[in-house]
Amino acid sequence: LKMQSATASRIAEDGHVSTIRAQDIRTGDRLLLAAGERVIADGVLASQAAELDLSLLTGESAPQTLAKGANIRAGALNLGRPIIIEAAARVQDSTLAGLARLLETAEQSRSAYVRIADRAARAYVPVVHGLALLAMVWGVWIGFSTHDAVMRAVALLIITCPCALGLAVPAVQIVAAGRLFRQGLLIKSGDALERLARIDTVIFDKTGTLTLGVPQWQDDPSVPRDVLAMAAELARASQHPVARALGRAAGDGPVCSDVVEVPGMGLEGTVQGKRVRIGRAAFAGAQDQQADDNAMHLWVSIGGSPPHRLTFADHLRPDAHAALRTLKDLGVQIEVLSGDRAAVVESIALDAGAESWAGEALPEDKIARVRALKQEGRVVLMVGDGINDAAALAEADVSISMGAGADVALAASDMVLQGGRLQTIADALALARAAQTRVRENLGFSILYNICAVPLAFAGLVTPLIAAIAMSGSSLVVTLNALRLARVQEKWTPVFRQDT
Repeated sequence: LKMQSATASRIAEDGHVSTIRAQDIRTGDRLLLAAGERVIADGVLASQAAELDLSLLTGESAPQTLAKGANIRAGALNLGRPIIIEAAARVQDSTLAGLARLLETAEQSRSAYVRIADRAARAYVPVVHGLALLAMVWGVWIGFSTHDAVMRAVALLIITCPCALGLAVPAVQIVAAGRLFRQGLLIKSGDALERLARIDTVIFDKTGTLTLGVPQWQDDPSVPRDVLAMAAELARASQHPVARALGRAAGDGPVCSDVVEVPGMGLEGTVQGKRVRIGRAAFAGAQDQQADDNAMHLWVSIGGSPPHRLTFADHLRPDAHAALRTLKDLGVQIEVLSGDRAAVVESIALDAGAESWAGEALPEDKIARVRALKQEGRVVLMVGDGINDAAALAEADVSISMGAGADVALAASDMVLQGGRLQTIADALALARAAQTRVRENLGFSILYNICAVPLAFAGLVTPLIAAIAMSGSSLVVTLNALRLARVQEKWTPVFRQDT
């Protein structure tokens, strides 16, 4: 909501444009939206056409062209000429405001995890103090001197000091968090590892999570390099994601100075004395022979020469296949949820190896799916990067956001993945399970140690010095056991190693 403007431009019946506060927008108001501005309230497009970036709502970077009468949701970004929207709801009732409420509700509904060691310590401390007092009273009762009785109580307090119990969980968490940090995974929530170890279902967003999130030109030898260079001169003047991808593919170069952008169609300008058009097939004078519905196509016409087709696609991250395969080996069910077209999502999901998928998913659809899985008894990890993922990230049992994602997604997640290496997620799950094993071992040792130590100290068979040595030794044992997690880490390749 912070991305939204605090004011709006309202068009009166006489055509006069005035600036009003966002909260003063009423149903039926005609609002003027300039290029580069976001839609502030849900409404209906009153202009003939508009090209909008819906990535904030759907997570997809490819713009959409809408015709007059189309419904437009708050949060959409106007990429073309100024447009007119007829408000269909107040700002506080908009889709974006509803998304914020979903996020707040999801954050409040997350279960509170209390660490095992903390629960044990609450009962452990008063019991030990009571035993020490009992040992002292009993010693005096059976005839020991007050000094000996007090020493017996002191020895019991020292030998049963809950250092080992207190270190059982934190020592493991510190070692595990350090290993994951070197892998590029930052843990924000103290109990995230405990929850991660129980995960049996992972939901991935598509764009920017499973994929790189940036359109890339599919190098085509049939496209002459001079055609690519001339088209890039026009493309560098536009902020359209595909145009920017074309500019990157051609490299650095000049920018056309007389570019005209036709909303929903493309760009037109003069390059090297020739009229150049890039955009849709009809705009470039071509018959669209689109062979791959899962790709994005840009047509280029130069003067009277036949148009050329440039193909762009968003690719899987390099380690996506290996990461999902490892997750499957760990017994995890994998799903893909995305706001992109169903055909595109299916193609990416099948390529990555996911077991189920759904396209054209709105933020409320994602959070509904997470809730449905939890009601089935599944423990869900959500991985996403956009504002549209934030509510689902907050609702999931554990959540990981991509480091380059939206601020609200970063805030809603338990962990942040830097560097984009998906294999780190699988490694983190394996480490979390190993860490829980170490925690159980440490807690088991701490309990066994106290079962043996308390009777000895109570009977007066342990001096305070021996008790201190035993207490220190127990703490050392649980710490060394936690450090065994390094064996799990050794087989990984740190994502930052190439930088050191």
